[in-house]
Amino acid sequence: MQARRIAVLFAVLVVAAVVQSTMTTRLTPHGLRPDLVLLIVVTYSVVRGVEEGALAGLLGGLMVDCLSAIPFGAATCAMGILGLATGLGEANVFRANVIIPLVAVFVATILYHSMLMLSLQAASWQVEWIVTLALQTVPTAALNALLAPLAIPLVRRVTASQEETERVRW
Repeated sequence: MQARRIAVLFAVLVVAAVVQSTMTTRLTPHGLRPDLVLLIVVTYSVVRGVEEGALAGLLGGLMVDCLSAIPFGAATCAMGILGLATGLGEANVFRANVIIPLVAVFVATILYHSMLMLSLQAASWQVEWIVTLALQTVPTAALNALLAPLAIPLVRRVTASQEETERVRW
């Protein structure tokens, strides 16, 4: 059943990456757009834990790297680290308080953007830290945090295995 869950995760990440790279700029005002792939990676990591969260981060980062102009590997490394880190608390910690997943998504978005900017700067790109953080990163982090309550139940439902469903019903 784990193979099925990973296949579903992969399909969801591919769709999210394509939607994120093609359509989300038209959905929100001022070019602000959610990081759909990052949102799925973080919520999946919160729900499934460290190992699957790291895998989700690597797969999601790979999707973003394939569809963006940033140096290849930057998103894969950043999302892999964040998938691992946000899964450390696993579901037990995040179920205790509704606010914790929202904060995790907000902080993960800021860290992700910061890691990407560091990667770009290391690749000799010109990076405007203050402007990017103030006008893009923080608003995106807030938007992702607002979308997290919608994403977590969706991720739980899509990735639930049959044996877990039967165990809960019993």
